[in-house]
This record gives sequence, C-alpha cells and structure tokens, in this order.
Amino acid sequence: MRKIRSIQDLSFVTDQTNHVLTLFSGGLDSTYILKVLSTMNIKVTALAVDLGDGIDRARLQSITEHYGADLIIENATEQFIESAVIPAIQAQAMYMNMYPVSSSLSRPVIARIAVETAAKLGCGAIVHTA
Repeated sequence: MRKIRSIQDLSFVTDQTNHVLTLFSGGLDSTYILKVLSTMNIKVTALAVDLGDGIDRARLQSITEHYGADLIIENATEQFIESAVIPAIQAQAMYMNMYPVSSSLSRPVIARIAVETAAKLGCGAIVHTA
C-alpha cells in the first residue's frame, strides 16, 4: 500500500496500473480527484456507497460523465445497519464519553465494499480523499 500525498504520488500510482477505483461522494475533494485522474491515461471507476442517507444519482452521473469516469453506486444500507449501527448502539459506543459514535462507523463498511469492487473490476489501485 502506498499513501498518496501529492499529484506526483498519484501519477506514480497510475503509471503502475490501467484501472483505478476512486471513492466518490460528489463533494469538492472527490470531484477534484476525478478531474486530476481524467488527465491521466487510465480507466477510472467512481464508487459511491449509499448508507441510507440517499444519493443524488443524476448529479453524480453528470459529474462522472463530465470527467469520463464510470459510476457505480452500491446500496450498503442494510450492511451498515447490521454490521455497524446496531453493534454500536448495543455497546453504547461513545466518543470522548460524550457523543454517540457516528461517521466513523461507516468507514469499515465503505472500505470493504471498495476492496471487493476493485477486485471484481480488476483495479490496480483504490484512491480516496481523506
């Protein structure tokens, strides 16, 4: 695994493969990565994971088409609830003993789906913004 900290690092990674999967929310960071990847000679698949809060499919499709990327939207609502939300509630998971744990619950579910999707598509790298 190689951490990408610059456009030069991203270029190095994309020189090693012909297909990249990028996690995609449609926000500024993930859209910028699509723009940068569109300048490189590789196939790009953008993965959006719906955890139950709804996804504006038309908006995401418009953005990915603009940058020449394929879009996959995976519905992981049930998986998220069963493997993360319910166990957190049962454990009364708290952050700093004050706040219910929230967005950090989604990361393992999203990562699992990204790895499975990348393997299925034959992607040589997974790119995300964080």
